[in-house]
Amino acid sequence: MENLYLKIISIERVIFEEKVSEVSVPGELGPFTILPSHSPIISTLSEGYISFAPLTQAEGELANGLEMYTPDLEDAKSGVLQPRLRIKIKEGFIEMNEDIVTICITEENGDE
Repeated sequence: MENLYLKIISIERVIFEEKVSEVSVPGELGPFTILPSHSPIISTLSEGYISFAPLTQAEGELANGLEMYTPDLEDAKSGVLQPRLRIKIKEGFIEMNEDIVTICITEENGDE
C-alpha cells in the first residue's frame, strides 16, 4: 500500500510529521485531497481545516493544535470514513512531490 509522508510546520515548530494515507486541504480556489502518487503540486491555502488520515491510531491527548475528527454524513458521501486528525489554519501553502507533502501554515490560534 502506498502512503504519503506529511510534514506540517509553522514558523515556530513542527506540528506533525508522519506517514498518512491521504490529506485534505482548504485550497485558495477550493478544497482538494492529495492521495499517494498525486502529480507534483504547489498551492496556496485559505482559512479552514487541514485533515488527514494517519496510519497509526492517535492515543492520549493530542498536542500542537491537532484534534480528532469524526467524519459526518457529508464526508461519508465523498468516501471519507476513517477517523482523522485535523488542525485549523489561517493560511499557508502546500508542496507535494514524490509522495512527500510539506505544508507551512499560519495557525488559527495566532502563531505567525
